[in-house]
Amino acid sequence: MSDHLVAAIRAGTAVLDLGLATVRIRSDLPAFWEDFLALYRDYPLAADADFADVAVRIERPSGLRRWFRPQAVFGVDAQRPFDPFPADTALPLFEWGVNWCLGNLINHHLLIHAGAVEVGGKGVLLAATPGSGKSTLTVALAESGFRYLSDEFGALSLDDHQLRALLKPAALKNKSIPVIRDFAPAARRGRSYPKTRKGEVAHYVPSLDSIVRRREAVPVRLLVFPRYEAGAALRVTEVLPSRAFLRLGFNSFNYSLLGPAGFRTVSRVVAASRAVELTYSNFPEAIAAIRELLDQPP
Repeated sequence: MSDHLVAAIRAGTAVLDLGLATVRIRSDLPAFWEDFLALYRDYPLAADADFADVAVRIERPSGLRRWFRPQAVFGVDAQRPFDPFPADTALPLFEWGVNWCLGNLINHHLLIHAGAVEVGGKGVLLAATPGSGKSTLTVALAESGFRYLSDEFGALSLDDHQLRALLKPAALKNKSIPVIRDFAPAARRGRSYPKTRKGEVAHYVPSLDSIVRRREAVPVRLLVFPRYEAGAALRVTEVLPSRAFLRLGFNSFNYSLLGPAGFRTVSRVVAASRAVELTYSNFPEAIAAIRELLDQPP
């Protein structure tokens, strides 16, 4: 943990460097900063503290809720887009709020709702709807020699179509928390929040290597549409390029907004990648299958 980060937190504000974007955080809640440090102590501050792509606040409300059953409020610009959370869940509120901001405000890249990892100079997108096991498999890959880029955003350049990191901690929910704890006992996590609006939540902390390499772009070589099924035998099914194109567009935050630039980016990524549906019930088989697919030509 750097002295600069400690000084910033004492001043009640910090500008984080997430790789593709910077985020300014202001808060008057000491307990929030304590939980924040558990996740972000190895992250660098942005070189330019006067600018941030996203500026958010985690603050106390006015009135009785400042003291009675204390709450935390998420603010961005002049908005408060979410209902207050209990003050002891200010960190999950911050994480969800920043993801909402990034998904709505970062439009100089195509953002796919996907986990993103890299190994051997080859990028992998794990694109899926909520509940598919996307984040859990992304973390399992990150704990098995892959470089973690994101569990939420596959950020693709509109210029060179390469994959870039939006390096936030991965949100693990409910049953995925003990699953990852058993699979990777040494993985760093923040504390668990048992009673959020999405159930129990804990956050996986990216490795120091992933943090240091957060600005390294990588070409996408494999598109995986994962689905976890308890007890299922491993199934790997090829996806036609036309179907992969539609599924990436469907899973994008801003494909329609970007128009022709979004179309070109998806087209180039699909043309350069192999695409598969992956049904799995255990991590070692799924990870071995992904490694084998990466070793084959697209």
